[in-house]
Formats: sequence, structure tokens, C-alpha cells
Amino acid sequence: MNKAGVYLWLAAAAAFLLSGNAYGQKKLTLEEIWSGKFRTKRFGDYKLTGDHHLVKGEFVHGTYFINLYNLDGWKKERTLFSTAAHPGFAYIWDFEVSPGLKYLLLAADIRPGFRHSFAARYYLYDIERDTLMPAVPDYIQIPSFTPGGDTLVYFKKNNLYFKPLPDGPETAVTTDGEKNRIINGKTDWVYEEEFGFVKAYAVSPGGRYLAYLRFDESRVPEYTLIFYGDEAYPQTFTYKYPKAGYPNSKVTLHVYDFKNKSAREVELDTFEYKPYIQPGRLPSEFLVMTLNRLQNRLHLYAVDGSGKAELMAEQSDEKYVDLERIKTIRWIDDNRFLWLSERNGYNHIYLYHRRGGEPRQITRGKDEVTSFYGYDPASKKVFFQKSSLRGFNRTVAAQGLKSKKYTLLSPGEGWHSAGFSRDFRFMWLTSSSLEQPPVTVLYRLNRKRTFAYPGDTLADNSGLKALLDEYIPVEKKYITLPSADKRYRLNAVVYRPPQADSLKPYGLLVYQYNGPGIQTAVNRWGGYNDLFHRMLAQEGIMVLTVDTRGTGGRGKEFRQITYKHLGKYETEDLRAAVAEMQKCKDLAPGRTGIWGWSYGGYMAALAVHKAADVFDMAVAVAPVTDWRFYDTAYTERYMQRPEDNPDGYQESSVLSYAEGLEKPLFLIHGTADDNVHVQNTYALARKLQESGIPFDMHIYPDKNHGIYGGQTRLHLYRLMHEYFLKHLKN
Repeated sequence: MNKAGVYLWLAAAAAFLLSGNAYGQKKLTLEEIWSGKFRTKRFGDYKLTGDHHLVKGEFVHGTYFINLYNLDGWKKERTLFSTAAHPGFAYIWDFEVSPGLKYLLLAADIRPGFRHSFAARYYLYDIERDTLMPAVPDYIQIPSFTPGGDTLVYFKKNNLYFKPLPDGPETAVTTDGEKNRIINGKTDWVYEEEFGFVKAYAVSPGGRYLAYLRFDESRVPEYTLIFYGDEAYPQTFTYKYPKAGYPNSKVTLHVYDFKNKSAREVELDTFEYKPYIQPGRLPSEFLVMTLNRLQNRLHLYAVDGSGKAELMAEQSDEKYVDLERIKTIRWIDDNRFLWLSERNGYNHIYLYHRRGGEPRQITRGKDEVTSFYGYDPASKKVFFQKSSLRGFNRTVAAQGLKSKKYTLLSPGEGWHSAGFSRDFRFMWLTSSSLEQPPVTVLYRLNRKRTFAYPGDTLADNSGLKALLDEYIPVEKKYITLPSADKRYRLNAVVYRPPQADSLKPYGLLVYQYNGPGIQTAVNRWGGYNDLFHRMLAQEGIMVLTVDTRGTGGRGKEFRQITYKHLGKYETEDLRAAVAEMQKCKDLAPGRTGIWGWSYGGYMAALAVHKAADVFDMAVAVAPVTDWRFYDTAYTERYMQRPEDNPDGYQESSVLSYAEGLEKPLFLIHGTADDNVHVQNTYALARKLQESGIPFDMHIYPDKNHGIYGGQTRLHLYRLMHEYFLKHLKN
């Protein structure tokens, strides 16, 4: 946006907001925001069963129901289970549905693990007989039904087990599991956090074989968290956490034969990671991916029940293969499958053959495929989510295998995501935008024309929109700002204060994340941070969210520019964006701040050190301060190992610039953060103390990376609110 454009937008926004003040006069408060008053209704948890049915969990007036719905007309056919009929359950945390809808597996009394994992007492409910019994006497994890629905596989005490249903004997698949040494069938910490999955086993489509990953953590260094609690002596929790440059778990693949009750190890290549394991296409087949330590070469194998491995396809990149974009595989027939690739610079769907050969590109263009929903063999179409407007929007589309054009199934503006019935005759589309809360609508699809006919509304937030209309309006505006090298227009969103008195200049607060591939400046309804930023704008602080180079939705070149130099280009772009914004006459000179959480906390701490010419204060929540302190899989994907890239690690470390800090910095961290260790904040604090530099710090005892529980979040946001008012307004 040029200077004249900034002025024109400010004038128009001021006129709009002044005219809108009559519609709402109340100001948001932190107490209201964190009370749940503005909670967004979601479609909720569901499991597909059959072509036109799904099973959905619903919490209504204190009772948890598991209901069976027919998608044709959205009819509730029956209630399968309710806590009212079984008063021993207060709440069902999770559930699974057996093939054929014979059993429900109900999780109660959970014990949280890391980001995605938990253990629970599971109960087996026979739907037709209306009988309920413990599935297993112990706490177990990641249970699943075999394809026939007659056997349960599960993980406990670092081993895999199975038992025939409903009450057959338990059989151990493995017996050598041991805490902090051997894990069978469940991922270790770094796989769970960075590769995003916990269940490290799969049952073959025919049901005879079980493939699982075995993690030998023996060489991985330990990290100990301290829980202070209320007792005289703190408790400790020690787990394996591989930091950049240190050993990972040794991971091997094994196949178990249910019939013969025997297992064998499968020989693959020498690549360090095995970040994918799923059932294959054929009755005795599995799909397994391997990835080298530097994460720039990936192999896809088909493994059969005998342990024979066949290399089906591979992907490579000069920098790194982004695994998040290639996890979904859909089969056309026994020999052909669809897979995502960035081989042309943008993420698209390609058609591969299991015997090799050059894949054929299906989708095209600079708008990337951001989610691959699947393939409909009846219409021969692929269904996917794609980016648009430099990644600012998401749309849902379909395209034939032999067509060069896609058909939109959603409006072009806003943020749209979808779910589909198994036969792709029905779609539930969730849509939102900067100003519109999400709504989920059920659509019937016409296979010939791929036309979506709207039907029932499954989740509606019009009440939330009406509630927010009672408050002083804050316009959220999409703008673009130049990158530091002038090559790109960066997506940004501005929250403008409703007052239009230029005699009282505003402070500017930048909120960002800016980690590789992640976006925050998007056309989507925000959560609690959005409400917080509205509140700040109501109080006279302009808020800017900007996605720098390195973020997602705009192709490989844009995302990978930060390779080996995390923090460098993001900081340059943040400086350039703020410099452009400061051309606005009603921004107060010397009152610009930045805040963020996790990678955003890292960027906030780095920016106030390296770009102090434009940033006057920073709040860094749970920040990485030196990439030597973070885990192997994430750090080395973008930075290589410390010994491979010593200058990059030095340049990217906040500690390298600590002696030059001149502006206010507020560090916030939880002591039980298993992800970004509080060691990061303590290391920066020590550097600043040794240099005699004042700073602010607040520590949350026994809180993890999310810093939540009880009144904790309200307390945290009160602290930040006061800090922003002190440095940006008063």
C-alpha cells in the first residue's frame, strides 16, 4: 500500500466506524473474553460409518449424547449412547466406532500426555445388547478396532496388545517395552510433536497383519521437568528429548502375524525417520515412509505381511521436503495412487504408479492445495482445499483427473474447509471470515456437474455475531505491505481503533507467529486473541498482524527463503512493515510494540533486539531463544545440524544480541513446558542480568506450553494488557 493509499483507507475506516458507533457502546473486558461468553459453536466430533451416515458426539444441557445421523436430510436416526442413561459417566472424552456399528469404545477418566496423547480407561458398549463393560482393566492408549470389528488393538506400558471382543484373553504383541528406553507402537516425544501422530501401528486391510514402529530411545538424552506443587518436596518428570545435533531414537519397522503370533523386522533403507505408517491398498499391505536426518529425501514403501518392502515413490528437495503437505495418499486402483508434491514449486496433487515412472500433475497454478480430502471413483474427481489471494483465503474445490480446470464448491472469499461422506455425495462446509463467525452447512453434491446444493445448517454462530454487535465496533481490514526486498506484498490485517481523533495518536502493536509455513494474517474468524486485539483497539491501540516471508500458502520459494537463517528475513520484513505503517499520521512515534507466543515469542524477542529502531517494546511468551535448545526434527528441518550451520545458529540466536537490548522486554514462560523448555527464557534472562540490562519476567509454575488451567489465562492476559497500556498508550 502506498502512502496515499494508507491515508485513503484510514479516512474511509474512520468514517465507517464513527457511523457505526450507534450500534454498540460497550467495551470488551478480559473477564468477559475468558469467561466463555464468546465461545464459538463448532460442528464437533464425528466418525463416518457407511456411505451416508455419521456418528456424532454432542453435549446438551449437561448430558453427552452419541447419536447416529443420516446425511440424507440430516435426520437423527437414534441415540446410541447417553451419559443420562449411564450415570457413572460424567463426560465422554473420546469415542471410536467399530466397523458394522456393533460396538462403541468410550474413553473416560483420562490422563493427559503430551500435545496429542492421553491415556484413559476405555469402556466397550455393545449397541444392540445395550451392555457396557471395561474394555481393558488398565489405562490404555490409542486403541483401535481391526477391520473385521472383532478385535481390539491397544498400547499400554510401552507395549502393544490385542484381545478378541467382547471379553477374550489379552495377548502381548511385544514384551520389551520400558519407560525411557523402548516404545512399541506409539511415537516418542519428537514424533508426536513434530510429525503430528501418536499411533505408530496399523492393521492390514485384510486384518491378518499388524505393522508397528519400535522406538529405541536408549541414546536420546533426558530432560527433567520439575513440578513444584504444594508439598514440601517437588516432583520430577524425566523424558527423552533430542535437541538439535543430538541422537534421535533408533526406529525400526516390524510386522506381526495375528494367526501365527509371530513378528519379524522389516529391512528398509538407512534413513533416520519413519514418519508415516498406514494400511495399504492390498489385503496384506502397509504404506511406510522413511525420511533422512536432514529431511530432504523421502521414500514411500509398500510392505507386505511377509516383510517384503517395495519402493513405490520418492520425493526430494535441495532444502527440505515438507512432510505436512504429503501425508495424504488416495488410491485410484491397485496400482495407481494420488499424492501431494511440491515438485513444480507449489503444492499440488499428482497421479503416481506403484511401479514408478514420471507422475502426472492433476491440479495446477500458484494457488496451492492445502488439504487433500480424497478421490471419488464414481465421478473420477479429486476434492481438495486450496489457497487464494496470496494465501489469505481458503476455498474448497473438485477437479476431474483428466480436466485442467477445477470447480469451486465454496464461495471465493473467506476461509472454507470441508468434510465429505464416504461416497462424496454429501459435504459439510465450514465457512468464516474476518467479520463473520463460522457456520457449517450440509450440501448435497451433484456428481455430473459437481454442483453443491445447500441444505441444513449444522452449526451456527449468528447469536455470537449479534452479541458482538452490542460492543463498540472495530474494523478489521485486509491490507498488503512490502517485504524488505520489495519482491512480495505481505498479507496483513489491521485492527483500527474506533476513535478518529488524530490529535491523540495511537500506539501500534504487532502480533505475529511467522514460523515456517504458518499463517496468522488470514481471512478467518479469530479466537480469543482476536477478541483481545479488538479490546486493545477499543482502548486506542492499533493492532497489526502480518505474515512475513517464510509463512505458508504461497509456494515453496516464499516459504523456504528462511532455510538455514531462521529469524533473519522475518525480522527484516517486520521492520519494513512497521516502517510502512508508521507513515500513517495518527500513529504515535516511539510507541510500537510486538508480541507473540512460541515461534512468535522468539520473533518478538529477536525483533526488539535486532530491529529496535522500529520496535519500542516486546512481550515474548514461551519463546525459543537459541535453536540449540530445541528439538532435532523441527530445528534441523530448517537449520540443519549445529555442526553443519554454525553461523546460522549464531545469527538466529536471541542470545547473540542480548548485550545490546535497549527497549522494554517482558519474558513469560511456564516451568513445565515440555515443548519449548523454560531453559530458553532462563538463558536469555541470565545473559541480560550478566550485562546489567533491566527486563521484566513472569514465570508460571507447573504450567506447560499452553499456560492454561483455572484462572491462569486470564492472569496472563491481564499482565500483557497492563504492559501494553503502559508502553503503548500511557
